[in-house]
Amino acid sequence: MKSKIFVLSIMILAIFSSVSFARSVVRVSDYGSDGFYYRYNEIAQSMGKNNMIIKQMPQKAATLSNDNYDTYICTNGAEGHETTISLFSNKEGYVSKVMIAGDAGDSAAMNTLGENFVLVLATLGVNKGELAIFLDSWRDSDNAEFRHWCNASERFILITRNMNYDTNTFSATFIAAA
Repeated sequence: MKSKIFVLSIMILAIFSSVSFARSVVRVSDYGSDGFYYRYNEIAQSMGKNNMIIKQMPQKAATLSNDNYDTYICTNGAEGHETTISLFSNKEGYVSKVMIAGDAGDSAAMNTLGENFVLVLATLGVNKGELAIFLDSWRDSDNAEFRHWCNASERFILITRNMNYDTNTFSATFIAAA
């Protein structure tokens, strides 16, 4: 399983190493990677989702080639069915992008990914009413990309979904959008 997580991590880095991020990208979170980790776990505990707690602090995996973003990776979920959570932090230290990914052929990992979807949105400040709107868009299989307003953070959150058939990996990416 560790090799599968390693492959997922390398795939995520490869995807985002080839993407040029503009310095003007609005941060999706008012937390740095450590703050995001603590807030995420606090919300997971408050929701009774102790199985979703991220056990290790996000580990710095790389600095992207343009030197504007650091990538931090952590995992959660049942052993053997983990999903990867990648946090992309700008040089000011704020999380500008979050990506969750898991093995599409593993139903337990996909359940974990679905729970991560909810917990990441809650960590970004999405309230219950807004969450219902995001979940409706998520369930609409025709939506590869959608965005909705988050009152707490006063920004749009854009979510893209991607299925990589070569690696059988499903991912969702959260960024702030204008």
